[in-house]
Amino acid sequence: METIKKIFVGNKELCNNVPEKLISHLVNTIGAREPHVTNLNILKSIASLDGVPMKRTQEKILSSLSTAEGNVLVFYNDDVSFKELLRLMSAPEEDTASRDTLTYHITLIALLASCAEGKNSETALKCQNLLLLEDIARVLLHPSTTLEVKSAYVNFLSFVYAQAEDEIREATSFPILFSIFENFLADFKIVISENFENKSTKGTLLLTDYLAQPVVQCLTFFYGRHQSIRIPSANSSSYTTVCS
Repeated sequence: METIKKIFVGNKELCNNVPEKLISHLVNTIGAREPHVTNLNILKSIASLDGVPMKRTQEKILSSLSTAEGNVLVFYNDDVSFKELLRLMSAPEEDTASRDTLTYHITLIALLASCAEGKNSETALKCQNLLLLEDIARVLLHPSTTLEVKSAYVNFLSFVYAQAEDEIREATSFPILFSIFENFLADFKIVISENFENKSTKGTLLLTDYLAQPVVQCLTFFYGRHQSIRIPSANSSSYTTVCS
């Protein structure tokens, strides 16, 4: 697998013309055994190169993932499975099996996000069908969700929903989206308060990194092309205006 990665990574021509059989092999290998992140990372590395999306490769990867058998697409988007996700996030470091399972899920979400990067409408629509906005909100709004998981889901939100072309950006009218933004705002308030009071901790620094990178990117994608959008404030009775 490392040989395959070395052949393609850094070569734009090869990454944009990866044979479907090779992609199917990488995906099917995952389904034929216990889920492992190696193949996912290889697929992610050929979906975009130095920030430049490989559109044809993105579509091939997502097509193979969508039809894969076995434990390839692992989501926690119902009440029972979401409890399992909460358990995985709270598992101690020495519980390697739980940590590996969680890492696989995080890497899968990151791969799906990379397949929609660059305003790829076709892959974005498929990803939206795999993980609904409500599923994303369930994870982001839960108080026990770790920053590592939040970051992966916010990146997914950014590329699959926020950066999508206008015709598939209907999510901007969903009230659930405003709840996500209120959650962002609450985290910003925590960082501002703790820094103002000189109570900054390692947790504050990690939260700051989360806000400064995936969250700011997400908000920029959503509102970057709009002069003014009104979103509900935390008390739901007034509005905050976001300007580009």
